[in-house]
Formats: sequence, structure tokens, C-alpha cells
Amino acid sequence: MMDFSWFEAPLEVKEKLHRAVLNWEKGKEAEEYIEQALEIAGDNLDVLTSAYRFFFYRHNYSRAMDVALRVMELVKRERNMPEDKEELLTYLRENMEDYRVRLYISAYTAYAFMLLKLGFVQDARDILSFLQELDHKSEFGVPVLLDLTRLEHEDIL
Repeated sequence: MMDFSWFEAPLEVKEKLHRAVLNWEKGKEAEEYIEQALEIAGDNLDVLTSAYRFFFYRHNYSRAMDVALRVMELVKRERNMPEDKEELLTYLRENMEDYRVRLYISAYTAYAFMLLKLGFVQDARDILSFLQELDHKSEFGVPVLLDLTRLEHEDIL
């Protein structure tokens, strides 16, 4: 089994994630391992982040979006982020070097991309316009995604 020494999670969870990787080609089986890992791990942000990325790359956007939203909610609660959009923007801008804040922004960007892929162009554009204020160096790919919102939906797929 892979070591995952950088990854904070119980051994059983690491085993489930490893089995998901080994069974990538068996779609449903791999997803079942991820779901089991999620069930065991609870609110473990490393596992949740891995899961939404896994579902994203499997093109299971609805499940990826659910898990990305969970990541965002956990970070928001953990960091006591403000609800007001302007205050949130200020908070994010002032804490850009915080790993958890970056995790929040990455999950939010991924969420917007998945909305775009599913045809919710205006919703994606609204989120990306908000995030653009934070991504001047294009670290999160927001400017590129925002450009995609200007294309016809069929061109995005």
C-alpha cells in the first residue's frame, strides 16, 4: 500500500483511498471505496479534498460539487469566515497565505468550473467574478475559467 505519510487519516481510510486508485478503471467500485473512506473519515479535510477531486476527475460533477461545498463549509466554520460577501472577500484577501483559505478558494473555483460544465454559466460567472478579485496571479485559474464563461456552453464541453 502507498504510505500517504503526508496525509492525516486513519489507516483504514488510507487503504480505501488506495483501493480507489487501484480500481480507477472500474468506475463504480472505485467510487464505492471513496464513499467508504468519506464515511469513516467524517470531516477530515484531506479526505474530503481528495474525494471531491476524485469525483471531479471521474466526471461525477454532482457528487464532486457536494463534497467541494462540504470542504468550503468546514473551512468557513473552522476559520470563522464572515457571511457578508465584501467582508468575506476582505478576509480571503488578507489570509491568502493560510493553507485552509487556499483550500477554500480552490474548492470554490472547482465548484464554479463544475457549474460551468453542467451549463449553469451565469452562476459560474458570478462566483468566478467574485474570486477574480483574489486571483491576480492566476494561481487558481480563475481568469481562464472566467474567459470560458464567455463562450457558448457547447464550446466548453
